[in-house]
Amino acid sequence: MGILSDQSIETWCRGEDPLITPFTTTQLRPASYDLRIGQEFYIHHPDHDRRGTRSPVIDTLTPTSSFVVPPNAVCFIITEERVHLPNALAGSLSLRLEWVKKGLLLAKQPPLDPGYSGRLVAMLYNLSNRDVMLTRGKAFLSVEFQEVVGGVHEAYPEEKEGSYMNLESLSQFLELPVVSSLEEMRGQFEKWQSRTLNHILAILTATAITVAILTAMVGFVGLKERSRYPETESPIRPYSGAFGSGFWTSTGLFGPSFQVIPSVLHIYRRLVPMAA
Repeated sequence: MGILSDQSIETWCRGEDPLITPFTTTQLRPASYDLRIGQEFYIHHPDHDRRGTRSPVIDTLTPTSSFVVPPNAVCFIITEERVHLPNALAGSLSLRLEWVKKGLLLAKQPPLDPGYSGRLVAMLYNLSNRDVMLTRGKAFLSVEFQEVVGGVHEAYPEEKEGSYMNLESLSQFLELPVVSSLEEMRGQFEKWQSRTLNHILAILTATAITVAILTAMVGFVGLKERSRYPETESPIRPYSGAFGSGFWTSTGLFGPSFQVIPSVLHIYRRLVPMAA
């Protein structure tokens, strides 16, 4: 069993029953042919769940439009080309290297059996931590063709259950929504992180208010005591602890304890963008 060269692929494509349609020589490789992104793709979005969608929401592309595959997301793409395999040929798919370098991974797929006719579907997974943009008409898959030795008992079944013969749309391929487990875990972690930060902000705010109230109460008591006793006879002695020397006799109502409030506000300003 040998792999078809570019000359053999072109010969098959220019025959009465073309191997690939539409066919252009610019997409020929020495031993493969490049397949382009077609008019349909599917990526699961959280808003689909909020709307109670139970079937895949398939998006359609215009001839020059693009779309983004988010980090950790699963994407299904249909090819622009159709393949028409005779009983003497089989095929296999691989992802072009330029997309592999960007972090995309092609799910392992079974070989293209002799006799199959229709478009092809690729399941891609974004392993990177950044968005990857894809454009309709851009080459993304390579298909290799091999000669089948000894013939086949039965070509690709057209009526058999699970057959994708004459596939033209992703709606014929996908029955249920497909969600990446890593994408789902990331969404749950982000929700947990947001709730945790909100709780921290609430605790810091309550602490600041409590400290301010206690400081005001103690300061008020200090003012009353200073009004009752001469300064030299005051029972309240200078305090040299966390609030500084002479706190009670010099600060009165508005002591350094109120510095807690701007500190909390500073922390708040740093945490709010994280929570967002």
